[in-house]
Amino acid sequence: MDKKASILTFHCVPNYGAVLQTYAMQEYLKKHYDRVEVVDYRPESLLAEYRYLNFYSIYSLGATLWSLLPFWRKCRKFRAFEKKYLNLASSEKVSTDLLILGSDQIWNPQITKGLDPVYFGQLACEEKPVVVSYAASVGKAELETEEKTFFQNALKGIDCISVREEEARELLMPLTEKPISVTADPTILAGAECFLPHIRPLKYKNYILLYSLNGYKETEDLAQKISRYFGRPLVELSGRRKGIVRKNHKVLYSAGPEEFVSLIAGADYVITDSFHGTVFSLLFHKQFVSIPHKTRNGRIRGLLEICGLQERLTKTFHRRVVDAVPDWEKVDAKLADLRKISETFLKEAESGNA
Repeated sequence: MDKKASILTFHCVPNYGAVLQTYAMQEYLKKHYDRVEVVDYRPESLLAEYRYLNFYSIYSLGATLWSLLPFWRKCRKFRAFEKKYLNLASSEKVSTDLLILGSDQIWNPQITKGLDPVYFGQLACEEKPVVVSYAASVGKAELETEEKTFFQNALKGIDCISVREEEARELLMPLTEKPISVTADPTILAGAECFLPHIRPLKYKNYILLYSLNGYKETEDLAQKISRYFGRPLVELSGRRKGIVRKNHKVLYSAGPEEFVSLIAGADYVITDSFHGTVFSLLFHKQFVSIPHKTRNGRIRGLLEICGLQERLTKTFHRRVVDAVPDWEKVDAKLADLRKISETFLKEAESGNA
């Protein structure tokens, strides 16, 4: 009898980390299941942030009009990747043996505009599947009283629970009697080999890559310093829409998922304030520094601590840190250990016993 697994996560937005972790989870599960599908759930709460035009104010309308063309090109590339590489299935009535919730910040109420029951497995299914959260992220350090109550009730319907960060595990442990594991992001689980076929030739050579999601001034300042230090041009892959202010270095606003992978793989050095920017730097053995988030550092800090590279989480130029080359053999060994923990969790979760 065919075994089927379904994934319910953030797959439908032009966000590099969201789409690539979905693809990674799908490709990993395909090695263990006869059929793997991504549930095509597209809540308006998630899509609203990525509308072509924003009518919140005159300024926001003008800003989105200014950035419309590159953003449209970017979205078109994401749709093409989705159509070519993701096996989508209707969310109307799911038929599956195993329902994977996550990864990504599916339990972050700020992103889903309040906790969404669907991302806790509360959707129509032909028969009850084994429901598993895999590397789900809460995205905040504290929960409101009503959010705690929601989690207490919603976690009862999940057979096996895992989260992406230790701080999320500590946050949720008092709200359930079930064990909670910490598992690797799907991009780490699938490994670099999952993405090697997606590396494309680039016209850029010997460049320093800046990948910024948050638009922090500290991130760009540090990137400029490292670019000057090594005497190499700075190329920026923006995770944001095109800004009004022109920059004096090359900025890419319309890159698709494969360009994201290729730009990190081809860079001489990476400066990023993104979790997945950090992950792909590790997977592709790129020298890098990661700039800490102003309020949420758990994801990047936890990963770098596991790899013994916590000093690379900095917003300050330190020549010793910038020049240091990680011991990639040790980093790979640490990621392999994390991968084994995650593989064991999924194997045990298949029977609902994790």
